[in-house]
Amino acid sequence: MTPILIRHYVHPQRSEAENATGLTLGRLISAHAPRFAALDLSLDLEVVPCDAPEDRNRVTFSYPVPSDDEEPPQDRERSLEDLLGLGVVVSPGAPHRTLVYEGQAYDAIPPGLLADGLLRVAMALMGGGGCGSSCAGCQGCGA
Repeated sequence: MTPILIRHYVHPQRSEAENATGLTLGRLISAHAPRFAALDLSLDLEVVPCDAPEDRNRVTFSYPVPSDDEEPPQDRERSLEDLLGLGVVVSPGAPHRTLVYEGQAYDAIPPGLLADGLLRVAMALMGGGGCGSSCAGCQGCGA
């Protein structure tokens, strides 16, 4: 199976937004792990302690990128904001970062954004096979 490691960066004393995002990630993984297993993809969650407000409540996806030659695959890690083109705001004195999507600010990351990021990673690992006949001009999965 090809692993997708989802990392959630949180403070040891989690904020309400960090707790909400963590619960959403747990539900998302529990609900979709069997479906991804059928595609030969495994989902794992790692909670990473951090102190810096600009890193708190950050979500990243780490996955192997096959090489063109005989070399073993290299791991690639991409943040949710990079995958989806989201803005990030860290206000002075704020305990954590805020994501901005289409003018809407999110302290707790909504399930739809997390699922979108996960699907883009899965499509990149599967060669974009479900996106249509070509990836030309698409900026979605980063393949």
